[in-house]
Amino acid sequence: KYFKFKAYAIADGSDLLIYPKIFPGWKRVEKKLNKSCDAIFCVSKNMTDYAREETKLNNVKQLNLGFSSNSFIYDKRHIKDNSVFKLISIGNLRLVKGHDILLNAMLHLNDNVHLSIIGGGPERHHLENFIESNNLSARVKLLGKLPLSQMVTHLQQSHLFCMPSRSEGFGIAPLEAMSLGLPVVASNVGAMPEYVIDDFNGYIFQAQDVPDMVRKLKKAINKTWQPSEIAAYVNTEYTWNIWAKKIELEFADDLNQAKIL
Repeated sequence: KYFKFKAYAIADGSDLLIYPKIFPGWKRVEKKLNKSCDAIFCVSKNMTDYAREETKLNNVKQLNLGFSSNSFIYDKRHIKDNSVFKLISIGNLRLVKGHDILLNAMLHLNDNVHLSIIGGGPERHHLENFIESNNLSARVKLLGKLPLSQMVTHLQQSHLFCMPSRSEGFGIAPLEAMSLGLPVVASNVGAMPEYVIDDFNGYIFQAQDVPDMVRKLKKAINKTWQPSEIAAYVNTEYTWNIWAKKIELEFADDLNQAKIL
């Protein structure tokens, strides 16, 4: 207020989709946001629509997130091992991420399909019990948290990425996978229906619907994809550099004023 600069807030997930429903102080937070912020940025059309319809937040705008294109670079020379079909998923092992749904889907896929899940969290014990009790140990691996370089290596060695989330604000992991040329099968939450395009870079299934997930996974497994086109698409539309340019446009007047000061 002292410098007469604009102030913004960014909502990118459970802070808007989940916590307001369970946090009794949300109305006070909402009031302060409306008083202090010139705009509230939501990171997907899905979240923007939700904010406008389900909250009393003022001046809500859409500003999609991006991914680090410097860390996820497609290399057409990379050769995959095709002796098994490698499915991969990345995310915290929490109920909202839906890995239990993906494990259920694995029961309906051919034995030649193997799954790796990268991430740690409170649901690991429950997932391990399911894997053991359903004789999936030979086909499913919980890799835990991994350094970025190892995560990239596992993605490069995989054929298909799956994002089974029950809820998402945006969903960056599928973009990272696509940047390495992987097609994506994802639930219809967050921004994923906005950037996963049927028959081009993946398929969308109804969240928490195991039969629909299985249908889309089988369809993706049997399709011939164009990895270079998938990678080019996300690098043209969804990098952090693109996000930064959009932010600069929003801040343009304030940045010019700051230079004068």
